[in-house]
Amino acid sequence: MRAKVFYFLFAGVFSVFFASCLKNTDFPDEPIIEYTSLERIASDLVLNFKFTDGDGNFGLEQSDSLSPYDEAPYNHNLILTYYEKQDGVWKRFGNDFPLFSPFYSAALFNQTVPWVRPSGQNQTQQGTISYSLVDPYYNFNSSYDTCRFEFYIYDRDLNQSNSQTTDFFLKP
Repeated sequence: MRAKVFYFLFAGVFSVFFASCLKNTDFPDEPIIEYTSLERIASDLVLNFKFTDGDGNFGLEQSDSLSPYDEAPYNHNLILTYYEKQDGVWKRFGNDFPLFSPFYSAALFNQTVPWVRPSGQNQTQQGTISYSLVDPYYNFNSSYDTCRFEFYIYDRDLNQSNSQTTDFFLKP
């Protein structure tokens, strides 16, 4: 009797352990992002967002310097677009209003997030990214003070995620 109880207890614990190892999350191969917050820390602005990638190929390695990763926009995998509210209308930097300074470029916001290769059979990636935009993270030559960003990511197959928009912020 004692052996049967031990056997069923062992089988039950093993089954629960084995089932937890086989947890399968079904996410699409295209990355998905979810904006969580924008916070000012010291003189920087920190963008926080969650992401998932079903086939686990979000991120670039230092060796990714050949085509297609050597050409814009794929030489960065986190793309941010800067907007200012001008006379009640959100204007996109570089298209809707002119470049005010040769020293200020909206492309400076784009970033390369490194690839953290998933291990194991389940290649799904899930995580939170905090990206620090260093000062100046705004167009300092503009008299308008209300700004925001729109952003998205690319994975290694050049699949683009959904776009998200940050809360607005005021220039310091």
